[in-house]
Amino acid sequence: MRQSATKTVLRKQMLQKRRALDKDFIKKSEESFLEIINHFSFYQDAKTIMFYMDFQNEAPTRALLKNALLKNKNIVLPLTDKNFKIIPYKLGGEEILITSALGISEPDPLTCSVADPKEIDVVLIPGVVFDRMGNRIGFGKGCYDAFLPQLRSDALKVGFSYDFQLLKRIPFEPRDIPMDFILTEKRIFKTIRS
Repeated sequence: MRQSATKTVLRKQMLQKRRALDKDFIKKSEESFLEIINHFSFYQDAKTIMFYMDFQNEAPTRALLKNALLKNKNIVLPLTDKNFKIIPYKLGGEEILITSALGISEPDPLTCSVADPKEIDVVLIPGVVFDRMGNRIGFGKGCYDAFLPQLRSDALKVGFSYDFQLLKRIPFEPRDIPMDFILTEKRIFKTIRS
């Protein structure tokens, strides 16, 4: 089976599992994510963190985002344009979010200013499937693959997902950019590079 076909099958299976999650599981997971991330130095030391707004049962980010605002972190959120290019925007609070055509909460470009990717210390990156090597399968549009090279070389890339979305090994392309850490509702770990 070709890698692209395998990725498509994995993506479909994992999205089906994610759609089936109940609200209680998501709420408990959100509390666990917050408790886990607050114990790690990369989060405590970061001045600027790029989040995403969870959508369709993605690993929830809203409690983490509110926590980061309380800790006076600089918050960056992505806006994805019609060409699937990520544009990072600085955020002052949730009141300046708009809903995209896909139903995703995004920064309002009329009230937010564009962030410099080089100022970002940590990026929380959504995905459909991850593996222990730090490989990631997203929705297949390549948004993050195009955006991540704009970061500083020391900026941390943290895959953010539920534990069931973490597999031992998934297909990847040489151009794919691996994660430095994976954070789930059960654990956080540094990825294993070969």
